[in-house]
Amino acid sequence: MKLLITCLFFTLSTFTAQGNELFPEKLIFAAQPHDARLYEQGKLEHNTIIRLAKSLNIPIEIYECPWACCMQAIRSGKADIIDDLFYSEERSRYLTFLQPSIRTQSAGFRFYADNKQTAKISRWEDLTGLRIGILRGYEHFPKFDNAKNLQKFDFLTIEVITELILKDRLDVLIAPPSFNEESFTEVDPHKNLTKQPYSHIENIPLFLGLSKKSEWIEFQKELEGTLSVVINNPPL
Repeated sequence: MKLLITCLFFTLSTFTAQGNELFPEKLIFAAQPHDARLYEQGKLEHNTIIRLAKSLNIPIEIYECPWACCMQAIRSGKADIIDDLFYSEERSRYLTFLQPSIRTQSAGFRFYADNKQTAKISRWEDLTGLRIGILRGYEHFPKFDNAKNLQKFDFLTIEVITELILKDRLDVLIAPPSFNEESFTEVDPHKNLTKQPYSHIENIPLFLGLSKKSEWIEFQKELEGTLSVVINNPPL
């Protein structure tokens, strides 16, 4: 197994339209590998950031990175924007949450395990004693983040956590609100990991996050005005 230990920077493609001269020349989108692959295949056209850049007539550039590296890129200004963030005061120190929120996530935090190895997780108490894989740099719900009795191990990618569960070196994965089960496809083709009965469900507004070190921070009002139009005119 090869662990991802560095952030990868890829320019996958750009829109052909000429950028608006009033704005920075491009918008750099910190995207996780799954979304980066979809973008390369032309299957990410409904993504809010892609639609926002297109509405602004600005080229988009993909900065491909595992979640923790994406957040580092936003913190440092290597990338301009990231999607699917829920609000936290810690994040607000280095990024701006663009208004309005892009959607409300009601699925909450879900847990996945291989029930041939691990008993079904039906309640909070069932997590005790399990080796829980989490995404490095991700914030979860307070009860989970503050629990000192849980065994939590952080990794850069969902794929690495999945491989370790399949090798019986971890027991369970906690998936963030924006998690797409297609992320399992390559590393778990036989669908051994399944969603557990227990989950933490709440209505969580998700936002686009703009780096405070980005050139785009001077154009926050323009971004939010265009974002509002994009959200109010969903793709057919």
